[in-house]
Formats: sequence, structure tokens, C-alpha cells
Amino acid sequence: MNRARHTRKYVAMAVAMLVWAGAPAEESRADFLLWEDQQLTLYDSHLSGTLYDRSGVEIMTGGDVRILRAYHQSSVHLDVGSVGYLYAYDTSAVRITTGSLRWLYAHDGSTVHINSGSSGGVDAYGSSAVRIAGGTHSSVFAHESSSLEISGGDFTEYKYVSAYDSATLNVSGGTFPWVLYGHGSSIVNITGGGFRFVKANDSSVVSISNGTIASLRAYGTSTVRLIARKFRLGDGLWIDGARLYGGGLLSGEWSGGERWSVDIQIDNPGPTVLAMLIGDVDLSGYVDDDDLSLVLANWGTETEWTDGDLDSSGLVDDDDLSLLLANWGAGPAPAPEAIPEPATLSLLAIGGLALLRRKGFAGQAVLRRRSR
Repeated sequence: MNRARHTRKYVAMAVAMLVWAGAPAEESRADFLLWEDQQLTLYDSHLSGTLYDRSGVEIMTGGDVRILRAYHQSSVHLDVGSVGYLYAYDTSAVRITTGSLRWLYAHDGSTVHINSGSSGGVDAYGSSAVRIAGGTHSSVFAHESSSLEISGGDFTEYKYVSAYDSATLNVSGGTFPWVLYGHGSSIVNITGGGFRFVKANDSSVVSISNGTIASLRAYGTSTVRLIARKFRLGDGLWIDGARLYGGGLLSGEWSGGERWSVDIQIDNPGPTVLAMLIGDVDLSGYVDDDDLSLVLANWGTETEWTDGDLDSSGLVDDDDLSLLLANWGAGPAPAPEAIPEPATLSLLAIGGLALLRRKGFAGQAVLRRRSR
């Protein structure tokens, strides 16, 4: 505690000297100014503060800063206090354990980790990275080439979570009772969470492989990928290969067997909405020999779904082959051509056994068999 008081006294003197020497207006207004390796723990209120270099501030019970700016490699830890507006620049780091925050702006290559607490809003710019694991939040926006990862939290009050420009938004959990948007050429990946509305606009790409979604809307030239199995089309929807048209209720199962249904409205002919069966590499609407050939042809390469990377791991490997074999013969509806020939079934059985016995060499073994 005495160290903290001594640090504040030292900083106050430094600020006074800067003002006298004609320091920049931003620094002159700061209640505290930290640089180099200086560290400060706050238990009281301040109008503003600025951090440079590798300095750091920890805001505890009773601590309050109306405007806080972090530059260079500085760090901010909001423990149980409060901040009005927090601006993170350069490669600064912000960690929020709990407490309250009116608004946070992350710029450049800064990083933000929010474990709990509450915020009025978060804006991510540049190549900044924001991770939200819990808490209560209003508007959250990802701009430019920033990345936003949400694994938990309640996004209730101000309604909107959006990705713009070429930003990336990954959602694996959380409650979203209003709207999640994809704008511009942003990428949105949903692997969990509960949503009232998901809307894809402009040329955004939205991929959904789990979660609960009441309504899905696609506009502009956006692409929506629903990755599941046992699709069922309601009245007003029709499918060509894997591409959906029209509007209505779509239901199915996620890879873990969880059943779901969503009301879909497609602003045809612009958007592309795909009901992607797990294992349907070529998006034909069936899991068959053609899909197996693509997986084997791209074995061991770093590629995407349409070349065999079914689990989006970045590599075509045993796990992708397992997914394909587990969903062999799947299609939009029972049909003779979706049922594999006996010879093909035998081949797959052999490939499956090889996969179990010699994991890591299964794909090569199947490839050698098929090349004879």
C-alpha cells in the first residue's frame, strides 16, 4: 500500500513537470502517467490515466478511472473497479476479471481478455484480438481485420454483436437474445451458443455447426454454411445438391446428435445457403465415392471443406476420413443411388479397419488399394 502511495506521489510530480515543460495536451490532462516499468495499484478515483512502454495499472475495489489509455506494451488489469472509456493501442494488453466498463476500444495489435464483469460495449479495430468468456455485455463490434472470440457471456441490453470488413468472429457459447450480424467480407463461425437472430449481409461467410438459432436470414451475396446431418426441409424450402432456396423451417442434427430447427429466409438469388452434410465434400447432397476420392486425393494437405477438410482443422487426415465413413450414404432423402454398392461397402470396411489398427496410415492404405 505504501509503495502504491509513493508511486502515485512520484507520478503526480512527474505530471506537474510535464505540464510546466509544455507536454502534449493528452499527457497534461492525465491524473497519472506511467512509463518504462512503472506499476500502479488504484483504490481511488481518477479523471484519466495514460500508460506507455511496459508500465501497468491494476484497478481494485474503489478504483475508478473515467478515461484510460494504454500504449506500447503496457498492461491494464481491471479487477473489481470501474473504467469509463478504455483505449488500447499498439500491443498493449487488457485483462478484465470483473468490475464494470462503459466502453472499450481495442486498436492496432492490442489484446483484450474479458472473463466476467459488465460492459456497455466493445469495439475492436486493426488486428486487435478480443476474447470474451463471460459477463454481461451490450454491443460488441469487430472491425477491419480484428478477431473476436466469444465462449460465454450474456449479450442482452443493447442487442447487437456484429462483424464488419474482414474481421473474424468465432462464437462457441453465450446467450444472444437479439441479433448477431455478419457484414462486409467478415467471417463468422458458430459452434455453440443461443441466438434469436443470425443475419448474413453483404459478402460475409457464416458457418454454423452447433448451437440454438431461432431465425436465420441471408442477404446480398453472403454465404451461409449449415454443417450437420439428417436435414429435413419444411414447406417453402427446396434444395439443389447442397444449396437451399426459398424460406421455411429447416431441421436436422449436429454432429453430436443434438436436434435443432431454424426458420430460414433467403433473399434469392443473391445469397448462397448450403445444407452441408457431414462428409459431403463435393456438396452434391450425398456422401459417396466422389467424396472419398477427394479426401484421398488431398490426403495430408492443408486445405478446406470442399477438398476434404471436414473438421476444419486445416489438414486432411484420419479424422476427416472417420467423419466421411461414419456418414457414408447420407443424402437429403432415401434414394437407390445413395446406397453404396456391396463392393464399395467392402472397400470402406477394410479402410475403416485400417484406420482403427494403424491410425496415421489409414488414408495411405486406402489410397494404395484404390490405385490398383
